[in-house]
Amino acid sequence: PEAMAQGALLDTLYYNYEKWIPLFRQEISRFESRPQTLETQLQLMKYYFYLGGLLVEFTHTLVVTSKFKIPEIGNEHITYLNKAKQLSQSVLKNEEVSPQQEATAYFCLGASEAYLGILEYGEGNYLSAFRRVLERQL
Repeated sequence: PEAMAQGALLDTLYYNYEKWIPLFRQEISRFESRPQTLETQLQLMKYYFYLGGLLVEFTHTLVVTSKFKIPEIGNEHITYLNKAKQLSQSVLKNEEVSPQQEATAYFCLGASEAYLGILEYGEGNYLSAFRRVLERQL
C-alpha cells in the first residue's frame, strides 16, 4: 500500500486523482474478501486511510477549483476515515500486535482523526473540530 500511496500523493500535486481512486477501491475489495487476520486488517486499515485521505484531497481540490461541492464524495471520505479509525482501534486491542504494527495503527488512527478535524474546521464546525483535538489529547 505504501508504494500506491506515494504514487497517489505525487499525482495529487498535479490533480491526477482518477486513476488512484479505483485502484484503492479494488485493493480494499480484495482485502475485505480475505480472512481477517491481523496482517490483513493492517493492510485494509492502511487502504481505508489512504483512500479516505485521497478523497479529502480530491474534495479540497474541487472546493478550490469550483464553487460547487459534491456531497457524495464528502460522505465517502468520511466513511473510509471512520473505517480506518475503527480498524486501527481493533488492531490495537489485538494481543499479538508487534510494536511496529502498533505504531502503524496509532499513525492511521491519529491521521484519520486529523483529517476528520480538518473537515470539521473547513465546514465551519469550529467547536466540533476543537473537541476532536481535545479528545485525542486526553
